[in-house]
Amino acid sequence: MEKTAGGRVGEICRIDGKDAFATFGADLVECTLSLGKASEAHQRISGSADFIHYGADSDLRQMKLRFVVGGESDDEAERRMSNLMKACRRCEVARESSEMAFDGFLTDCSREETGIEHYFYLEITLAGTLRGAEQVVYLSDSGSYENGGNVASGCVVSISPTEDLAELTVAGITLRNLKAGERFVIDGVKKEITCEGKNRFLDTDLTAFPASLPGENRVELSTPVPVEIAFRPTYL
Repeated sequence: MEKTAGGRVGEICRIDGKDAFATFGADLVECTLSLGKASEAHQRISGSADFIHYGADSDLRQMKLRFVVGGESDDEAERRMSNLMKACRRCEVARESSEMAFDGFLTDCSREETGIEHYFYLEITLAGTLRGAEQVVYLSDSGSYENGGNVASGCVVSISPTEDLAELTVAGITLRNLKAGERFVIDGVKKEITCEGKNRFLDTDLTAFPASLPGENRVELSTPVPVEIAFRPTYL
């Protein structure tokens, strides 16, 4: 890679939206992404060549990021590495070369000498999932939408009634005491239910937070009302 005016030689990498090079003095020189190990549960049927397959799952993916981190002194390099490791404890990593982002947590880190004074290789290992850009679906009545991911992802369902409603059922969840102009939010990512910033969990019969499944998702509304569904396609 050609050296830029700012000294960067690797690709642009952002940790929770912050440029790793500009914020931490960390230049990404290598990134590897591995698949999670698949696991499954089955039972062979006695006296038969057939079997019962109960289901399958996959472990989290692993991402390894190799940075060059340095400074005017070893102490400055140490501070920068420490700050980067802290930022990666729970983070989203976005790279210039990919439209997807990696949502994960720190599992390991190590460093090596580069042979250049005050500069080190810092390797950070994360476990997590690969996600696409946020998708937003708008409905005004019962309808369907597509999730292009291949595993379920959390979704945020926002209801914006244009008139007062004593009761509304959306995607199998019954909500009560909705007011015109007040946005009622069921957040399946943060696991909270709010309206205008106030906790409204008791005004529902929720037993499980909503999720966006791979493929077609059908959303039933008991009454026509503007609904917004936001999710990020997630991949094994």
